[in-house]
Amino acid sequence: MQKPKFKNCHHDLVDENDHVIGKTTFKEIVEKNLFHRLACAIVTNSKGEILMQKRAPWLYTKPGMWETRIGGHVEAGETYGKAAIRELREEMGIKIKPQELKFILKGGKNNKRHKYFRKYYTCIYDGKIKIDPKEVSAYKWVDINKVRQFAGKKLSPGAKRGLKIYKQWRKKMTPKVSS
Repeated sequence: MQKPKFKNCHHDLVDENDHVIGKTTFKEIVEKNLFHRLACAIVTNSKGEILMQKRAPWLYTKPGMWETRIGGHVEAGETYGKAAIRELREEMGIKIKPQELKFILKGGKNNKRHKYFRKYYTCIYDGKIKIDPKEVSAYKWVDINKVRQFAGKKLSPGAKRGLKIYKQWRKKMTPKVSS
């Protein structure tokens, strides 16, 4: 496996309660396993399909795997929401307004390998897709109930979590019909 390539940008360093305590580089985050922030968005269209992206084969983590989430690291001084919008634009060419982004939930990890907070968002998008070939090798709109069938063993663990989180949120947001 190749070594990770580190972008030349800074990230907020946060404590175990997600309070900003300084700034650091992504390289330092990885090398020292420091708390940091991630943001992602799950994109659906008006047909109810979910946007799947296939990670480029040369990426450090999960190369060639299918993802249900589009996202990445929150840069220093950036909000989670702004980071999600930036990642949508950078990776998939999706341009949305802040009010089109809906918050789903905040989660995170704190173990020997990973320490982060992540906010999940969703949006509905029916426009054109323009992938960044440095990060994404393919994309496909897939029926939300056929994601596992479509991707098979190439569905990343994070994609499975993202799909579960999105389905739970959607169920909670769907009005109950009384008889």
